Amino acid sequence: MKRPILTMSAILLLLTLLVFAPVVVMGVQNERNARAALAAGDELKAAQQFEMAAQQLFWKPELWNEAGDIYISLEQVETALLAYEHAKTRNALDICGWAIIGSYADSPATVWREGTRHYPQNVVLYLNLAWENRVQGDNDQEQEYLLKALANESAFDCQVFVVNFADVHYRAGLLLMDDDPARALDELSVAARMDLGYAPVVETLRTSLNLASLEDDPAEQLVVIGRGLGLADEWALAASAFYDATQADPENASAWAWLGEANYQLGEDPLAAFETAASINPNDTSLLSLRSFYYQRHNDLESALIDVAKLAALEPENPHWQVSLGALYAERGDLPTALAAYQRAVELAPDDPVYRQALALFSFKYRYDMAGIGLSAARRAVILAPNDARYIDTLGLVHFGLERDEDARRQFLRALEKDPDYAAAYLHLGMLYIQRGHWEQARTALVNAQTFASDQTVRDEAARLLTEYFQE
Repeated sequence: MKRPILTMSAILLLLTLLVFAPVVVMGVQNERNARAALAAGDELKAAQQFEMAAQQLFWKPELWNEAGDIYISLEQVETALLAYEHAKTRNALDICGWAIIGSYADSPATVWREGTRHYPQNVVLYLNLAWENRVQGDNDQEQEYLLKALANESAFDCQVFVVNFADVHYRAGLLLMDDDPARALDELSVAARMDLGYAPVVETLRTSLNLASLEDDPAEQLVVIGRGLGLADEWALAASAFYDATQADPENASAWAWLGEANYQLGEDPLAAFETAASINPNDTSLLSLRSFYYQRHNDLESALIDVAKLAALEPENPHWQVSLGALYAERGDLPTALAAYQRAVELAPDDPVYRQALALFSFKYRYDMAGIGLSAARRAVILAPNDARYIDTLGLVHFGLERDEDARRQFLRALEKDPDYAAAYLHLGMLYIQRGHWEQARTALVNAQTFASDQTVRDEAARLLTEYFQE
């Protein structure tokens, strides 16, 4: 009986198996070694073994990606990028890999956009593209990518990157304020729910959006929104809103004035925008008030005084302008005229403690009849608002100026009973303790002032005193 003769195809298959079987066995072993090394904490060995396995098991290109992930965690960037490039050419680069290689590319956005074609739900790539457009000042493109990222928020699975989605919702909300206020409010609200730290600024922005909705004029809506963004210290976006307002209505003096302020906040010259506003309406209150701030910042008190005096003449029943006049006259050294302006503010709003406090602080700052005018104004402010720490603290400050240390201490502590986080009272208490030589109590009070301060002036003064007296 004849033996069966092997066909040519069978012979070729046998030869192939004889050639490749050792390679496959070695590759499988390398992968096992890699996973064992990874479990044992030997990451470098694991990466090297994954790399060797990937070379031998050509049908498992994802092993290149695993090698790249480990190399990047070990900060061996060049080796990692080579591994990722192997995975990319074999269509095995994962979501995180696309984000990483783009970060090191000459044209990151090009790589990230290519990655989104492979992974249309890639949150990290959309966020990276959003940031790239933010840097370039392209608000529309940034908004588009942020919304794509949020549409896939639940699909986020790249643990290499830490994403604070509260930040993402907040930024999206800011960008949407101009053209989709309802959606903006939704995003801002989500941010505040996710991170309570956003709650105060979101409330400010919510108020701005609500006020804007009451305006019929599109330009005025944009001005209100821009002012809200300015209050949130988002001056680049505010400038964009104000600019859009000037385009919606080129004759809106207020829009031009606020554009000037936004330009100033961004380090640009505001005068051209102010001049345009003045050519439209030289008595526009926004122009006069904002331009006066500009002059004060440049120590041009005479020009500032001219603008504030115009405001006081245009709105003689507005106590705010009287306080502004008082501050400018005082800074010029004309204290009697300053006092008259502060007293006029009190006459216009006798039941508002704000203006009593302003008068008391003027008296304290310039040591102008503190025992009479200052103390009387401070006490009246507390009577009008007995539970407000601000006014109690001001009363303590006047006592401090009069060297009535125990009365001052009692008022500062009383202010802190009403509001345990009121930084100014801690600062003033610290100053009092320094004067008395109670060093440990002074240091504690100043540290608390620095901790709780939202006002940069209070924080800086506390830091200065800590450095001067405690070398901290």
